[in-house]
Amino acid sequence: MTTEPRRQQILNLLEKAGTLNVNELAESIQVSLVTIRNDLDDLAKEGLLQRTFGGAAFSHRTRFNRSFRERITAKRGHRTPNPDDAQIKEAIMGAADETYFLVDSSKYSHDCLTGFARLRDVDLTIIDSHLSRSKAAILEAAGARFCLVDVAKANLDREAADPNAEQSPSRDKAKAL
Repeated sequence: MTTEPRRQQILNLLEKAGTLNVNELAESIQVSLVTIRNDLDDLAKEGLLQRTFGGAAFSHRTRFNRSFRERITAKRGHRTPNPDDAQIKEAIMGAADETYFLVDSSKYSHDCLTGFARLRDVDLTIIDSHLSRSKAAILEAAGARFCLVDVAKANLDREAADPNAEQSPSRDKAKAL
């Protein structure tokens, strides 16, 4: 089983059980304890679960965070794992004068169940600068309008100006491709 389906299964098991320890998860999914611990750590960093001593717990925030794990593919556009979310996003886009998407580069080329927008239907997709040049070229060829934001540089510039400032990317650090 590959990483994404395995992590989806972990979240599903936690949603049903509430809390599980690493031994229970490893046995259920039939992977090593090391793999489960790595998955739990990564899912916790994404805000999709809460780590506990020796396991993890389902968080009521999980449903919210999980629904915003957008994915984009050049052939199939913007996608989401939840069909209900896709309908809501389509409705919002239909009512909006302009549409902007903020997408983490790690979400590129991971396929999800339901599409909600073609790349050319979005006015601008904002992606962190870790997107490879080859993937950027594929998006551009597919008609996507996007800009890459150098998050590390934006954070360094902000820290130099005000070390106590909130850490979030700045619009003026975006460079259009």
